[in-house]
Amino acid sequence: MCVCMGGRVAEELIYGKDKVTTGAQSDIQTATKIAENMVRQCGMGSENVGYVQYSGESQKEGWEYSEATKAAVEGEVRALVQEAYNTAREILTTNVDELHVIADSLLRHETMTGKELEMAIQEHKESKRPVPNPAASFLAQTAAVST
Repeated sequence: MCVCMGGRVAEELIYGKDKVTTGAQSDIQTATKIAENMVRQCGMGSENVGYVQYSGESQKEGWEYSEATKAAVEGEVRALVQEAYNTAREILTTNVDELHVIADSLLRHETMTGKELEMAIQEHKESKRPVPNPAASFLAQTAAVST
């Protein structure tokens, strides 16, 4: 779930909360489904909902439990997704220089392998150049395309 939330957090850190793209929507949906499965199917919620499997494909269809239980399960799901968001934010904030190097590299190359990303980070560390500003690069590319 932290990986799912990482894209959204990265966009927030690079471009600002008001510039997050719709690509993050799919990541949030995936993280939510993982959390729902953890709580509803695997009994991985807190003692609040107990170690019980809650049936039904979705909470809207086939829900066989009380509204209080439904609310408790939804609260557990929300808490798990929020925890993943907070963890992703902490990791990316701690490694913000590497995040900027990766974002800048991806803006220039569009797709890169893990090895290429590792090399970009290593090259940047060895060069002692200032950390790039990918938001400025993005805005410059956007302006060039629109003219």
